[in-house]
Amino acid sequence: TLDFVDRHGKISIVHYFGWRDPNPNNFPNDAVPTCIARANDGLWVADLSGRLFRVDGTKATEVVPRDSAGKPLLSHVTGCTADGEGNLYLVNMFGPGIPFTSPSFFQGNVVKFDPEEGRGSVLAGNLAFPNMAAVGPDGNLYVTAGSICPAHVPANAPGPCAGGGKVLRINLPHEGDNNRD
Repeated sequence: TLDFVDRHGKISIVHYFGWRDPNPNNFPNDAVPTCIARANDGLWVADLSGRLFRVDGTKATEVVPRDSAGKPLLSHVTGCTADGEGNLYLVNMFGPGIPFTSPSFFQGNVVKFDPEEGRGSVLAGNLAFPNMAAVGPDGNLYVTAGSICPAHVPANAPGPCAGGGKVLRINLPHEGDNNRD
């Protein structure tokens, strides 16, 4: 659910996000809202099943960010944030492969979505277990990687947790930059 807590502590449900898939063997099979962001005069909620909703009052409308070829860009969203220009940044912790068996499942990414134009693109890919995102005071995007890895894993260790968890900076174009997209 998306809940509202008033200043007196009273909780009310704004919207209920129902089951995505009735098959309990699929991952994930329910909504599991994971993040909320305000962008472009809208409130946006994403969930672990890779869905994105624009919330207006108590109504939630699903929006499917797609790349230039029309391919959906979200798979398992674990974080989202927005910049001052109305762009949404969504973190897919896992890729679109078969859960827990395909190598592509363990490669997440960061998606940039412009709600006004309805366009999306992969901003950073092949990330091991990325999670959460924030736009820093410098105007760049910060994302965790290796977020489910134990601390102090040696850099030469085998597997996706080599080097342990980290925070990555993704440079974003800034006002006055000549390399804006």
